[in-house]
Amino acid sequence: GELVGYIKFSYQLPELNIKQVFWYSQFSLCILELLIVGILIYLKKNIIQPFVRLNSAAIEISKGHLKGEIKEEKNRYLGRFMWGISHLKDKLDISRQRQLEMLKDKKTILLSLSHDIKTPINLIKLYSKALEEKIYVKEEDQHHAMHQIREKAGEIENYVDEIIRSSREDILDVQIKQGEFYLSDLMNRVLAVYQEQCDLRQIELTVQKFDNRLLKGDIERSQEVFENLFENVFKYGDGRRIDLSFYEEDYCQLIRFFNTGNPVCDNEFNHIFESFFRGSNSQGLKGNGLGLYICREYMRKMEGDIFAEKSQEGMAFILVFR
Repeated sequence: GELVGYIKFSYQLPELNIKQVFWYSQFSLCILELLIVGILIYLKKNIIQPFVRLNSAAIEISKGHLKGEIKEEKNRYLGRFMWGISHLKDKLDISRQRQLEMLKDKKTILLSLSHDIKTPINLIKLYSKALEEKIYVKEEDQHHAMHQIREKAGEIENYVDEIIRSSREDILDVQIKQGEFYLSDLMNRVLAVYQEQCDLRQIELTVQKFDNRLLKGDIERSQEVFENLFENVFKYGDGRRIDLSFYEEDYCQLIRFFNTGNPVCDNEFNHIFESFFRGSNSQGLKGNGLGLYICREYMRKMEGDIFAEKSQEGMAFILVFR
């Protein structure tokens, strides 16, 4: 029962290396951040960007812009869907080309029919004149024949005039939504499509500086004008250079679209804006001769205009916006 000693328990905690703990925590946070960034990049590349391109492609198709290409996606979920959209776009473009060809054939038939009917009209007029000059003997026959021939000649002439008038009218139903838009918005739309197209074709595209003016017209139809000009260059240019320059004249915004290549001859130069006209340099190339015609119709409907210039280096088209 006497105290002879005691037992002492001594606990010694390990010494903490604060610096080492700090670096371990920072390293863990960096790994976590890199993991999150990697996931976000994956989501953006494989989900968000394909959906954005798909949305843009659908909008362009709905507006009737069937030029350009849709990139194929390697994503197994969206790849076939994007391929289907691209295939649909090509089908719509082919359908429109066929429709334009049918319009061309219809116009040719109408003009041919008008020419063919003119010949019997002239003959009928000659017979009526002969009757008026009393070449026929019987008076009853004279008056009856003269009345019938004159009546039929008048009907045929009216019919022929209607055919010619219809064939000369606009072959396209141009719908213009007149409004206002900024020049930078138009150029951003155009360059978003054709900057890459020029890079793929190794064409040097130069865009000079411009003032962001407010223009009058329809931005959708203005974009289609540029699409026709670019597609025209891809077909008939020499593939070296395209220059876009901007300047003002008489309170109008002028855009000069120049491309290098062999210009058309003088005889063809005066007809390049006519419908269904194709120059000698279009041999063996697909087309319907309506691209520049559509450009002029759109620009004039927007109270603007388009002109052409030729030089030794190539061709230039000047767009005039009010």
